[in-house]
Amino acid sequence: MSQSGDRILVGQSLGIILQSTDKGNSFSMLPTSPSQGSYVSMTCNEDCHYILATTTSSVILSSDFGVSWNTTSLAKISGSAYHLALSGSGQVQYAGGMNTRLSKSTDYGQSWSVLDASKNTVWSSIDCDSTGLIVIASSTEKGVFISSDGGATWTASNL
Repeated sequence: MSQSGDRILVGQSLGIILQSTDKGNSFSMLPTSPSQGSYVSMTCNEDCHYILATTTSSVILSSDFGVSWNTTSLAKISGSAYHLALSGSGQVQYAGGMNTRLSKSTDYGQSWSVLDASKNTVWSSIDCDSTGLIVIASSTEKGVFISSDGGATWTASNL
């Protein structure tokens, strides 16, 4: 969902993405929905110019409001990414999933690197602030971790 709530995206089975541009009052299918399996997770930056989605078979990215889609290199380095976060501009992107390390892109999803501090675990959630510097990630096995430097260092939360 866009920051204003005007644009809402919903991924469905069979690679269909529905979009609302009127705060959810009506939905229509994106004309170029990629048919790459059922959607597991989807997120967008503050205006949904950049959309990052995981399917049952790949991690895909649109940099033009969902008009066109490309498979990212993320799947090659981190396995199954189920949880995604984007900065306000879309330049900084994070992903994590089951038995994977957290991964980060600083170039609008063109290339990805594994965050050294993250250990193989089941990541159940990840989010970042609009700058992409403050990151919070939770693990079903190891708890909640917070980074204030874009994932360079992490502090375990005392939740």
